[in-house]
Amino acid sequence: MDFERQCEGYDIETMTDADLLAWANGLQVCRFEANEEGAVCAGKKSSIRLDFGRFDDSVPGKGGMRHVGIYAEDERGDYHGWCAGYADLRKAAEVIERRASELGLMSMQLSLF
Repeated sequence: MDFERQCEGYDIETMTDADLLAWANGLQVCRFEANEEGAVCAGKKSSIRLDFGRFDDSVPGKGGMRHVGIYAEDERGDYHGWCAGYADLRKAAEVIERRASELGLMSMQLSLF
């Protein structure tokens, strides 16, 4: 899916937690809810959590930049966890879609424009 349109108008450096939740739900991939850890899309034994962070200054080309942290957990068999940070919202959206599909969290909605 092309997430370019959903990412327009958002600046990762100035986004609030409420903006992150609205952006994530606007992707129409899975339903995120706010909690004390960030925005979470959860099933019975799998989840995706989003929050903000900053790349360490030592990271080449990204040092000091704000990122969306994506954390995925899968407890449907042996436990698997995964996390990464993305400074590009379009790339983050693509990863969220891929992880939601892998984790059985997809809840695509029809949207009329």
